Amino acid sequence: MSDLTLIHSKCALCRNSVPSSEVFCSNCGYPQHGTVGQKEIFKKERAQKRKTLETSKNRIYRVTGVLGFVAVFATIGFLIVLFTNQYLPYLMVGGVAIIIYGGLAYWSLQKPFPAVLTGLILYSTFFLYDLVHTINQGQEVSITSVVFRLVILYFFISGVFAAKKIVQLEKELSK
Repeated sequence: MSDLTLIHSKCALCRNSVPSSEVFCSNCGYPQHGTVGQKEIFKKERAQKRKTLETSKNRIYRVTGVLGFVAVFATIGFLIVLFTNQYLPYLMVGGVAIIIYGGLAYWSLQKPFPAVLTGLILYSTFFLYDLVHTINQGQEVSITSVVFRLVILYFFISGVFAAKKIVQLEKELSK
């Protein structure tokens, strides 16, 4: 009967039980009974994933800064409209934008993917609306303004990809 009993060892990485007949841990993929070369490759790949995770988190911090910047920019616009007694709907839109982008900046620290995706959608919508409105009013479109807004959109798009990567890497590294 002892011939049928499998010998198990603990995985060096996740402490899961690994049968001696298995090369890789079924939980985390570590080559518990693999060659030295397999173990080195696994460690290098895992280190690369950690580095990519940190890079992705830094991108999220940059997008959080961009969201904060947009909230500050909306605040400045709000104050200008307030003190020049301009059209009331602009004042209301500015106030709402302050709340939305400030909230998204905070939310992006807890749940980066939905916050950054929401910021991208809202900013794109406001950008396109403003562009169409400017053209329909017969006003000249400022190339500098368009380029500036495209740079902000780039940060949002980069942040969406980074947030998605974070979810994937944290799942892989938590094994």
